[in-house]
Amino acid sequence: DDMVELNALAKIAGQLLAAGVVVLNGVKVYWIPLPDAIISLDEGSSIVVTVVIIFVAVNAINLIDGLDGLASGVVAIGAGAFFTYAFILSVEQELVRATASSLIAVATVGVCLGFLPYNIHRARMFMGDSGAMLLGFMLATAMISLTGQLDPSRLGRFGANALAAYLPLLLPLAVMALPFLD
Repeated sequence: DDMVELNALAKIAGQLLAAGVVVLNGVKVYWIPLPDAIISLDEGSSIVVTVVIIFVAVNAINLIDGLDGLASGVVAIGAGAFFTYAFILSVEQELVRATASSLIAVATVGVCLGFLPYNIHRARMFMGDSGAMLLGFMLATAMISLTGQLDPSRLGRFGANALAAYLPLLLPLAVMALPFLD
């Protein structure tokens, strides 16, 4: 879209295609923890929820890419916070430390921090739709890939700190709150 103007339908088709590729490769939301229960999603619901989350994240980041450094700064902060959480959670739940979610998150931080000096006020370079959509896509896939690694039966291990059990759902909402409200 940055070189040739695309209509909204073409952009949506591309976003849904990208989300479909991710889902076909096994990155899905498998369960949703609630205060009294854990909802295990069937295959169809899992696909729909995953595609909707990716679609919303991609468009949320794309919509805030209007000011110099805003999109890359917000994504760098969000991905950095998510990387920290994913790494600490991998230590707590004795998961492999170099998980897909933590690697995608730290790569996203690196991309944003490398781009930010060229995009702050008096920007010499602009991200465009392709860059903003990629950042939203990477952030969403990092967050979704973490849910596939957590064992819902071990959530009780957090005991009094129930927030830690629900953080995989709350953190994406918190990261996307600013772009979504904007």
